[in-house]
Amino acid sequence: MIDVKKYLGLSYDINNEFGVNCWGLYKLMQKQERGIEVVMFSAMNSSIRAISDKFETELKLNKHSHKKVVQPENLDLVVMLKPMKRASIYHCGVYVDGKVLHAKGEGQGGQVWLEDIGSLSDWQMEYWRHV
Repeated sequence: MIDVKKYLGLSYDINNEFGVNCWGLYKLMQKQERGIEVVMFSAMNSSIRAISDKFETELKLNKHSHKKVVQPENLDLVVMLKPMKRASIYHCGVYVDGKVLHAKGEGQGGQVWLEDIGSLSDWQMEYWRHV
């Protein structure tokens, strides 16, 4: 049983210094819940475009020891894609009991949230499992 309450409300911080970003939350939960060290993901700058491009490239190159799965299990990585006119936006969260726990930026409240997958219908989703 995963106690999501201990993650809810954590502050959002793009640099993972005083809070967590979306990958930082996933990394933290893998360490605390499964004892797994996940490689840190980082981009040279914090623009949405730079982060999205780096994230997409690293997933395709399998730099983080994950395999894509069809049926998610608790603590799987949820990769979210939102196609935009200029570039697609990537975001991630953690699958927990049919919901997604994810860190949203300052413009969206600046903290960790738990949302039903159905409420994120404007995102295309994939599920990845650490191997």
